[in-house]
Amino acid sequence: MNMSLRLPKSILKDKNAHQSIAICFFAAFLFIALYFLRTIDDNSLTSWRLVFEHTSVWKIFVLVFVGVVLSYGFSNIALPGPRGLFLIAFASSMVFWSEPEVVIDSSRYFTQSKHLGEYGVQFFFQQWGREISPWTDLPLVPFLYGLIFRFLGESRLLIQILISTMFSMTVAITAMLGKELFEGEAGEDIGNSAGALMLAIPYLYTQVPLMLVDVPSMFFLTLSIFLFNRAMQKGGALLVILSALSIFLALLSKFSIWMMLSVLCIILFLHVWRDQREALKKGSMVLLICGVLAGAFFFSYFDVIKEQLDLLVTFQKPGLKWWGESFVSTFLFQVHPFVTFGALYSVFVAFRRKDPKYLVISWLALLMLVLQVKRARYFVPVFPMFALMAAYGLSDLSSERVRRVVVYCAVTISFTIAAFAYLPFLEKSSYSNLEKAGKFLNTLHHDKVRVLA
Repeated sequence: MNMSLRLPKSILKDKNAHQSIAICFFAAFLFIALYFLRTIDDNSLTSWRLVFEHTSVWKIFVLVFVGVVLSYGFSNIALPGPRGLFLIAFASSMVFWSEPEVVIDSSRYFTQSKHLGEYGVQFFFQQWGREISPWTDLPLVPFLYGLIFRFLGESRLLIQILISTMFSMTVAITAMLGKELFEGEAGEDIGNSAGALMLAIPYLYTQVPLMLVDVPSMFFLTLSIFLFNRAMQKGGALLVILSALSIFLALLSKFSIWMMLSVLCIILFLHVWRDQREALKKGSMVLLICGVLAGAFFFSYFDVIKEQLDLLVTFQKPGLKWWGESFVSTFLFQVHPFVTFGALYSVFVAFRRKDPKYLVISWLALLMLVLQVKRARYFVPVFPMFALMAAYGLSDLSSERVRRVVVYCAVTISFTIAAFAYLPFLEKSSYSNLEKAGKFLNTLHHDKVRVLA
């Protein structure tokens, strides 16, 4: 009796099916290989060397296998568009809301926000940089957190809802930006793939629940790039104003965003190349409005900003050498390798196509490489452009189904790692003890508590 396993004839004859199956096997192999090489991951927050000590490895292996099988099964289904990606991203981020505040920097943003919550908006702007110590932080994100404290209540859940919304909007905007940069059906495919690949970055999931500025600054940077490109393409007073406002907000989110906004010069240059007169007109209007807003802010807080910049140069800049994490850690362990491989391959594709638009999506990665920024957290605002690079590289694959298998495998494996390895590890950190102690204190019906240290 012949007991040999026979595959369906449709699979045997389908070249795309063969390639898809090969990719699924390769995705599983990559995970296993990285697991055995996990000692070289030097990430300071979620190193694979540590996170797999707190979970069942076999359970992860089984879930990865299931994810790969599902990726192949769903490969006939088109990638969701911006709206679908928004919903998926938000639902995915909700899984991580139980993560404690594991980065000590969040205490600064809480303290600044608390001032607004207690004393109001006017006090916040009057005392920011004075009684409210800003360290090297800009006021926008603590201001948004403070508004929630002031008008909706001091709730971490509300803060997490806001950050998850910003994260999900970034995913959707990334998809929309790809569609507009690379027009036509190819652009839509690149955009949707890039939006989905934003969910193939395990490290990013761990940043969404935290009361930090990295995810909000990523949102404002991506929004400013998208709106500036749209304003240059379509014009109109409303788009020009919205573009200028988004750039102004990005400037107030984080100092490192100032350097990253240089990508707007690339966009302007490309549009000037097409239509010099119209592009210069629109660009100058955006610059004028943004310049007035930014000038008013910096004039009002000139002394504070000057002190912050001095601190960045004398302390933070040298500190980059101490706080470094290897590119191997960031781009093989904390970012799914398929994303990294796609981004690297995109360089070859862009040169072959002689596509000047590629400069827009590769500029930020090039900056980080030249400046040798080697900390995963500092890459967070760059991840949308990196995802677009990866999607651009994948667009060179002739089969749409094969491209989808690559994306689905990267997303399912990344979410599995983040949810079943990273999250349990972070929930067992010492910070969770402080969180539990705080929750216990909230159950006590006393107005005053004495802390003995």
